[in-house]
Amino acid sequence: MATDVKISSEVSPVAANFVKSWQKIPWPARLTTLEQLRSAKTQTSMTTGKLAAIIEHDPFISMQLIGFVNSSPRGNFASDVTTIEHAIMLMGFDQFFERFGRRMPVEKLLEKEPVRLGQIRERIAICEFAGLIALELANLRNDSKAEEVSVAAMLHDIIEPLLLLSHPDKLGELKEFSLSNRIWQEESLQRSRFGCSYAEMRHALMSQYGMPSMFHDMMDASLVEHPRTRTVLFAVEWAHAAWHGTWTPALQQSLAAFGAALMKPVDVIWHRLTQVTLRLARQGAWNGLSHPAMWLPMLPGDWPLPKVAAPKHAWPDVKVVEKTITQLEQSASELDVGQVMTILFRGVRLGIGLDRVALLVQPKGSKVLKPRFIVGLPDDHPLHSTELSLDTPHVLTKLAMKTQGLWFGNHNRSNLSKFLPAAFADEQNRDWFAMSIWVHGHPLGVLYADGGSHRPHLDEPSYQAFKQLSQAALTALEHSTKPH
Repeated sequence: MATDVKISSEVSPVAANFVKSWQKIPWPARLTTLEQLRSAKTQTSMTTGKLAAIIEHDPFISMQLIGFVNSSPRGNFASDVTTIEHAIMLMGFDQFFERFGRRMPVEKLLEKEPVRLGQIRERIAICEFAGLIALELANLRNDSKAEEVSVAAMLHDIIEPLLLLSHPDKLGELKEFSLSNRIWQEESLQRSRFGCSYAEMRHALMSQYGMPSMFHDMMDASLVEHPRTRTVLFAVEWAHAAWHGTWTPALQQSLAAFGAALMKPVDVIWHRLTQVTLRLARQGAWNGLSHPAMWLPMLPGDWPLPKVAAPKHAWPDVKVVEKTITQLEQSASELDVGQVMTILFRGVRLGIGLDRVALLVQPKGSKVLKPRFIVGLPDDHPLHSTELSLDTPHVLTKLAMKTQGLWFGNHNRSNLSKFLPAAFADEQNRDWFAMSIWVHGHPLGVLYADGGSHRPHLDEPSYQAFKQLSQAALTALEHSTKPH
């Protein structure tokens, strides 16, 4: 698929050798992309826009398509082709399908190497996510050619997927989305491992494949003051961090700086980022992979106390739940923490059928969760003696940041299991609820509850009742005149 354009003299010789190795191997595509292309080929109503919407999710095809069209003879006055749709329009459907519709699916190419397949799928997902974030933010900036910004962000990190194809031995230590992967973003370590940086490889690749120079400019960190470059680099940073959680101080500072540069409220940008993440999750993108959306159920929000309709099943027992809430409301000023928890635990156990309940408290000024009240868990359960550090990223680290809830179940088990603290290792096969409780702006702790062996799977009505009871307990603590 490469052209005969010679590599620029400014290109690193070491990087040029990597590019030559990539020219000798076929570039695959994701199976989902190829299936959509096969379907598109038979549709009489297919347009260049609809076809571009398929290709914009695949960095390999996107780069080779734009590079091929720009390297083809088009006359002395032809301008650069910088969008996928424009490239397809100039190429024509027949030639496009002939040249790009018959490649090997990466899932079949590496079907006998599941670890390497998982690594390359995940890195392609990061490229795709960066491109979609950049498109959303460029539209927020009212960029007249937002698609160009999206392409630049998607191709920014194309080097590592290519290295996994051609030089897997040099990436042998990489684990699937492990925190150690971040070391490869350091230029000094890239040079130590490969003899040149990813940026130099990318420059050589784009020069050889005929990519317009504007894409290189949008990836150049020295030009970060330009709004388009800033958008690309922020999208790439966010896409890399999203799988590990977006609450780190450094990333939040980047978000604030990006909002200030665009003169947009941070809440507006955060809303756009969340919408992109949710849209991908609802579309079933990246099946079988971890997904950034796994962190979104922990977002805060108002929890009203609507009347619960009479259930068709045994749980929750609406009368017990309502009685518990009423008791907490009427006696709030007279109750201390222990009394509130006694009422709450009884309501959770008798009203929802969750026999195993624990309150892990966070002492003032500390970054740990310690067991304080536990009912129903066996004496040898780790929660009786374990102190959970909140300095280590796991599901409770995020949960404990503010009042918010989590339902761990079949809908998120595959994504969240790897982020459970050791004390929860035995609970990854059962459903459970958790609620972080803050009183007057200060953390009290995390409430945990599950149904034990008789209720291994929980449901939405039970989760709503659990949140109602937790909210009632929180309100009682905030109105209490007793010390906490």
